Amino acid sequence: MSKNKNKVLLVMVAFIFVLSTLLSGCGSANIPSASQSNAQITLNLWEQMEEPIDNVFDAQIKVFEQQNPGIKINRVHYKTEDLRSQFQTAVLSGKGPELVYGPNDNMGPMSLGKLIVPLNDFMGKDFWNKFDPGILNTAKIGNDILAVPNVNGNNLSLLYNKKMVSKAPENFSDIIELAKKYNDGNTYAMVTNENEPYWFVPFLGAYGGKVFDDNGMITVNTPQMVQAFKYLHDLKYVSKVMPKQETQEVAEGLFKDGKAATLIDGAWSFTDMHNKLGDDLGIVLFPKVGDTGKYGVPYYGSKGFSVSANVKDQKVKDAIKKFFEFVASQDFQVTIAKKMGQMPCTIEALKDPSITSDPYVNMSINQMKNGTAMPIRAEMRAVWDAMRPELEAVMADKKTPEQAAKDMQTKAEELAKDLTKK
Repeated sequence: MSKNKNKVLLVMVAFIFVLSTLLSGCGSANIPSASQSNAQITLNLWEQMEEPIDNVFDAQIKVFEQQNPGIKINRVHYKTEDLRSQFQTAVLSGKGPELVYGPNDNMGPMSLGKLIVPLNDFMGKDFWNKFDPGILNTAKIGNDILAVPNVNGNNLSLLYNKKMVSKAPENFSDIIELAKKYNDGNTYAMVTNENEPYWFVPFLGAYGGKVFDDNGMITVNTPQMVQAFKYLHDLKYVSKVMPKQETQEVAEGLFKDGKAATLIDGAWSFTDMHNKLGDDLGIVLFPKVGDTGKYGVPYYGSKGFSVSANVKDQKVKDAIKKFFEFVASQDFQVTIAKKMGQMPCTIEALKDPSITSDPYVNMSINQMKNGTAMPIRAEMRAVWDAMRPELEAVMADKKTPEQAAKDMQTKAEELAKDLTKK
């Protein structure tokens, strides 16, 4: 009797199994699974945005994701130098993000290594017609458009604390004069990112120096380079306008805390500094350098979004196109540009009343008139990498300006050759 019961039980279990299989089969044919019904494309974005910007950018991304519920933007932050090296390593290994954001000088080595793709046909002519032609040229190498720009400027100016400075400095001699008052180890006449080549270039420009000659050859072992090295070195060690050691974070912190009378910094910091100092914040052109009688000549350029060469899937490309359309929208362009104190890049956004009346954007525009466009070529990466250790050595008083210029030339040429081999 128990055997019969077992047989009946087995038959019932088998019947239930078959029935459930049939039902689940019918269900899967008509009702998508949760993952299918909520299919989402994630676009990974690696960037090097300054801290005051990322919160505003994230707010804009939330707007985009609300408008495009099937697309998610995953933002990962890197320091500028780390971004370039990490992106290169990842892409060459067949991995990495779909999008990378940064300054236009990164485009040279990235395009040479075929890490990013031209976007001319990716977005189409109507899309590119939205952008100011001159600004769009900063995102090109030859005829190839390699990034969707969202801000233009990225230049350096002089910020000063009106509580500590009675008259806006026009010449570094004015700052040297301030050092007679602010030089007690607690307060300083000036702070700057002294070991960063981008902060050094304006001094070189004041002496008429360039990093490439008219034929595109690297020319950094020049009298102008030696003069610029010596002048910045002497500001620290002879005139004593600066702390013994400082980084960008230290410089900005001292200025915010009212311990530095002046600060050399970028347009991206204007809004953040105003939030801290209020009406006591003053901003003027990068000062005249020594007895040259010429203003410092900062580089300027654009920042934008590029597409990894590893992006092949059409659905991912379509998602990127939607994101780029959002980047070109007036609200995105104006919001980010105002926060960064720089020019937006589309024709429509440039005409926006909140842009034309913004004092920080206008300051950035005026500074650009006294600046020069940053060279967009692969060899610029070699120049930066060769300049940094030599600048550090000079500012640490461990190498003469003459030797630093000589060593920089040798190193830059070596690095440039390595770039062209890749």
